[in-house]
Amino acid sequence: MVEGIESGKYKEGDVVVAWRLDRFSRRETTGYRLKDALDQAGMEIHSITQGAITGRLMFGMWLLMAAQESEDKSVRARMGARARAKNGKIVFKARYGYRMSHKTGLPLVHTQEAEVVKRIFREYVDGVQPSDIIDGLNGDGIRTQGNELIPDGKLWAYIDLNRVLKTTEYYGVGYYGKRRYKYDTNDQQHTVWRDREDWIEIAFPVLVDKVIWDAAQRIQKKKVHLKLNRTDFSKFPLHGLLWCGTCGARFLAHRATRSKRVRMEDGSISYVKKDQKQRVYRCRIGCRGKSDCFRKVVSASKLEATIWGEVRKILEHPLILTDLIAERRRQYEETGSHIDIDAQRRNLELVDDERQRLMTMFQKGYLSDQDLDIRMRGINERREMFESE
Repeated sequence: MVEGIESGKYKEGDVVVAWRLDRFSRRETTGYRLKDALDQAGMEIHSITQGAITGRLMFGMWLLMAAQESEDKSVRARMGARARAKNGKIVFKARYGYRMSHKTGLPLVHTQEAEVVKRIFREYVDGVQPSDIIDGLNGDGIRTQGNELIPDGKLWAYIDLNRVLKTTEYYGVGYYGKRRYKYDTNDQQHTVWRDREDWIEIAFPVLVDKVIWDAAQRIQKKKVHLKLNRTDFSKFPLHGLLWCGTCGARFLAHRATRSKRVRMEDGSISYVKKDQKQRVYRCRIGCRGKSDCFRKVVSASKLEATIWGEVRKILEHPLILTDLIAERRRQYEETGSHIDIDAQRRNLELVDDERQRLMTMFQKGYLSDQDLDIRMRGINERREMFESE
């Protein structure tokens, strides 16, 4: 609503109508922010049950009562949900493979979906790739669990498969109350994990043996580890030692997918990806499109061969290195470049110190996730600017 007021969507004299003030805003900070925006735009608030809300004092009293009533409702709802969970009843929507009994509230097995769950775990543990599992499910006409928007469910995707593989209910144990929500000073909601002893355990009918479930978790953990470490920097001896001659950013190691040009039977040209990836070095800023670098990507084998040739030449004739250092030192002294380099190095150190201070403040709870993201974005932009200079 505030964005609509600022953009001119609403005009002076318009009226905001709410059934009660707690329907207008459930929190005091948000309510006062909306009230200020409405006053600046010349708009009014009318409640069907409470009448016109004019003065700021009246608005504050009604808003305080509305916030307290909303908080009381939330407390009662949480108490009822925890009581249901302690009695072994499902609190929210049942997971894929289960349904909630309308009489008792206890979880029941959905036979067809349970077979799909068993099939997913069996194939995954047997080494079938996730993409092949997904293609098999979609090819057999199997859909995910439906909802109000998509009653018949949708095609399977990676997120749906990972959700099934990580669900603990399938080996007989579900949990309620693992997380809670809190608001920061900017009225932003954040998720906080509760202590393990505060979780409420709910018994579910077993669909998958615990041994098979644990095996699936080990496979997933291993694949995530391999994905995070897919670039073996030991095969890139110049990683982190190269700088772009145009923008001054670092050249980083990367494995690029190569394609070969193939003429099809109908005469058209197609590009087919090769199984083996090519070793390259990429300009960190140039590949993001933030600078007009002359060479954004360089073949690792060609570049390493050229550099090792120069290194061999210097090792065979050490005076070349001595003369080169003397010439560079003379250039720095004449142009004052050494002063600029020292200044840029100090700027980079200050940026790194500021980043460390921000992380410390975030860990102590002085900064919210949103504040940290905004300030870290500015720090990263400044660091990239100093590195390019």
